[in-house]
Amino acid sequence: MNQFIIALIRTVVPAFVGALFGWLASVGLAIDAETQGVLILALVAFFTGLYYATVTWLASHWKWFGWLLGVAATPSYEGKHSGGVTINISTTDRTPEEIAQIASASLARHFK
Repeated sequence: MNQFIIALIRTVVPAFVGALFGWLASVGLAIDAETQGVLILALVAFFTGLYYATVTWLASHWKWFGWLLGVAATPSYEGKHSGGVTINISTTDRTPEEIAQIASASLARHFK
C-alpha cells in the first residue's frame, strides 16, 4: 500500500475515534452552546491523543493492535535528501564570515 495512504488512514482513524468519544462525553451536558463547542473541541483533542498514544503503545507490544489505527503497518519515510551533506572547508586563515559564505554557497548548490 502507498506510504501516503497508510499515513493518511493512521491519521484519520484516531481523529474520527477522538471526535466520537469527545461528542459522546459531551452528550447531556446542560451548558451554553459556546462553552459546549469549546468543551467538545478540547475533548476531541484529548481523546484523539489518548487513543493514538494508547493504541501505539499497545501495538509496540502486540502487533495486532495496530489495526485499531486502521492499518497495522507503520508508514516509512525517506527524506528527499537522504544522503546528507558534508562540506569540507579549510578554515586556516579564514574569517567566520568567509566560512559562513562558503558553507552557504555549498548548501545552495547541493539543494538546487
